[in-house]
Amino acid sequence: MSVTEGPSLLHRVAVRAAAESPLQVCVPAQKVASPDAPARGSPPPVPPFAIRRMRLEERLEDHPDRHVLLVRGPAGAGKTVLVSQWARARPQPCAWLAIDAIHNDETVLRQQLFGAVESLCPGGPVVGGRSASAGGIAGIPLWDVLTSVTQRLGAALTIVVDDVHLLHDRGSRHVLELLVEHPPDQVRLVLVSRSKPRLWIERARLRGDLVEITPAELRFERAEIDALASTWTGRQLDAAQLEQATLGWAAGLRLAYLDGSNRDTASPTWPDPDGIASGYIAELMDALPAATRSFLEVTCWLPVLTERLCAAVAADEHGGPSTSRSEIEAIPAVPVPSRPGAFRHPPILIRLLQQQCRRAAPRAVRAARRRAAEACRDTGDLVTAIELFLQAGCTDEAAASCADLAAVDDAALRRVDELMVRRPEITPAGPGWLAWRIRAAVSAGRVDEACRLLDRADAAAGSANGAGHEDSPDLVMARAVVAEHLGEVTDLLTSADRLLTPGAQAGDSPGSVVRAHGWRVRARVWAGDADRAKSAMRELDKAAVGAEVEAAVDIVLARAWVAWCDGDISGVAETIAAREGDGGDRGSRTAELALLAGWARRERNHLAKAVPLLDEARSLAAVHSHHVVAALAASELARCHRASGAGMEALELVASTRGAHPGLPPAIDLHLRGTEVMVRLDLGDVAGARAAVRDGPPGADTQLLAARVALKEAPSEARELVESVDPSAPRHVVETLLLRAQLPDAEPEDESAAVIEAISVGGALGLVRTFLDEGPALNRRLSDLALDHADRDVGHLAALACHELDLATTRRQTGPIEQLTARELAVLRMLPLRMSNREMAAQLYVSVNTLKTHVRAIYRKLDVPHRSAAVRRATALQLV
Repeated sequence: MSVTEGPSLLHRVAVRAAAESPLQVCVPAQKVASPDAPARGSPPPVPPFAIRRMRLEERLEDHPDRHVLLVRGPAGAGKTVLVSQWARARPQPCAWLAIDAIHNDETVLRQQLFGAVESLCPGGPVVGGRSASAGGIAGIPLWDVLTSVTQRLGAALTIVVDDVHLLHDRGSRHVLELLVEHPPDQVRLVLVSRSKPRLWIERARLRGDLVEITPAELRFERAEIDALASTWTGRQLDAAQLEQATLGWAAGLRLAYLDGSNRDTASPTWPDPDGIASGYIAELMDALPAATRSFLEVTCWLPVLTERLCAAVAADEHGGPSTSRSEIEAIPAVPVPSRPGAFRHPPILIRLLQQQCRRAAPRAVRAARRRAAEACRDTGDLVTAIELFLQAGCTDEAAASCADLAAVDDAALRRVDELMVRRPEITPAGPGWLAWRIRAAVSAGRVDEACRLLDRADAAAGSANGAGHEDSPDLVMARAVVAEHLGEVTDLLTSADRLLTPGAQAGDSPGSVVRAHGWRVRARVWAGDADRAKSAMRELDKAAVGAEVEAAVDIVLARAWVAWCDGDISGVAETIAAREGDGGDRGSRTAELALLAGWARRERNHLAKAVPLLDEARSLAAVHSHHVVAALAASELARCHRASGAGMEALELVASTRGAHPGLPPAIDLHLRGTEVMVRLDLGDVAGARAAVRDGPPGADTQLLAARVALKEAPSEARELVESVDPSAPRHVVETLLLRAQLPDAEPEDESAAVIEAISVGGALGLVRTFLDEGPALNRRLSDLALDHADRDVGHLAALACHELDLATTRRQTGPIEQLTARELAVLRMLPLRMSNREMAAQLYVSVNTLKTHVRAIYRKLDVPHRSAAVRRATALQLV
């Protein structure tokens, strides 16, 4: 290539397009170069469609005392046009040299550079009668030549070296390195490159002698796009649409105009495969090295690029030359503002590259997508890898990536669910993929849909294999996830047992085995079987040896559930606290952690710290449809409300929760019933408390609740019920002793002995609210015991009991509900029907004013401000 390189590839395509089609080009009001060939060593002509970018030209003039200017950007960023416009608008002389392959020879580069400079000087030779064009100054230092030229011109000199990224020869680079390191006083060196050149640029930066325009600055801003679009005639494109399609890429803006100029209805984001834009991309791809072309064919299928991802894509698995970092930097790309360190190709370029890839090698598209997916998987971007694997038809690899994603964080599967909702056309329908659709739906909180998919899987497997079919391990895992969220203990235990059979464990990771053991522990705890839960926990501890770190949360939660079953606060509070706020989004696992941490804090009488955790657990459980966590968090919150004196709010919460979650596991159901019984007894609703106990699951908890009701309803029968309790956990022992201390016929010595023994057992467990929630009578007994016992636990509980008694005098205690009349009950039962006052009055054959009187009486007796609150409270009180 000669010193005065011709127009760029984009310019040649544009000129060809203008010649082939009757396209009118409006020239902006500015200094426009002659269409004739430029003079030797002068700046190249400016395309007629270019506009002045004063923002960048002012950046080039910001520091006239600096000698080195670097304009760096990818192909088609408008670097050459910008510098040519700037150079032509300045009064100082400018020598222009466009690097080509021939300049990778030091002698040729020196000769061409001297020739470009000499062409600015009228008259004879530059130095000592020897002409640069004749090659007679090879031994003269470059610095001397430039000094002589500036003296003869009597002005400062600008030297522009374009396409510096093509300079690979070490000797040739040394010529420019000398100029960067020791520029003459009257010379400014402008380097135009696609990538950062290795020419001691950092030395110029350190000495404060560098002006740099980065790729981000070269992007067209909205105002510049408006100005450019205003020069186009016969083609109206929205500036915002252009910016979105091109991301300010100069070549992309021109392509959007040229490609759409031959069509009446065209969109810059969907160019015609046979248009000018496609031709430009084809020429661009043909001119690139094979490794770089392969890089583009793969990365055009990726939404974003990072340094690690680029390294994974650029690596040549066949041992050939891979794409270098400088070549990657030269490819048109822009940074992603929301992801530091990430960038992407402009959308118009992505679309054109994909079209070119499909047209040039249709069979290679699948291979390119698969290679892109493998690179995403290797760099940890598993969701993008799943999408690309599915697009390439590699369902097995996509399922394996789902397994990797679930092993790291099961909650991240909701991103897979979002992918399936967004791209239903690529979602496989085969049985091997059904398990991941189920788990993704559960992670997104759509458990009902997951249940329907499970029914479909059962129907398909049953019709194919008969009644004795066996589910795949992935489907068994999906079944366990659904059973866990719904609280179906039998299905959860069955699925966990199947996952832990020797044949199933052979191909499972240690993390999956640990999770299956964790499900077995939960199933035993939720069923109220404390002994078997502890046995399952011992098996989990054995299986946890050598398991990966990600399984630690399952181990912690399993231990916490066993401790919850025993009522052992001290044994798990520190472990749960260590897992709080770990920064990971674990979905339902985070809800369980918040629930158990809130339970520990409530039991330790830290109500202000417990309530936010329990609210978080309820919110997360609602998002992920985890019925067990939602119900238990509501029950614990109701106990917090009861402790603060808000008995009616507690009753409304627990009653609505029991109605919303029928069929809960026995232990969770009994916890809700226990909360309801204590609240109803506080409110004097003994009949409601007795109804809550009547159909409860068998076990020690039901026996204790029946004894509590008997203490209020039939004290003479209470002793027999208390004596018949068969404790299955340490907390049952504590509650039994506390009830024994409250028997009406108990001797004072027996009462004190029972309380002391309860403190001995409960103090080791860390129980506090279990004692304080028994009511004022036991709190006064604790205060009296402190006078006769020097035990530290007795003194601590006595102090808290005194504080509880003081608070009780200041709280507004909710007394028994005033009896409603028959007419008021009739009105109350009509309130949920959302009838107007006039309609209800007509139904009851009363006047509207009489009806309003009844409604006001209902609000007063129920202590509520409006109709919806009255409906909630009446539901909790079983009045409607």
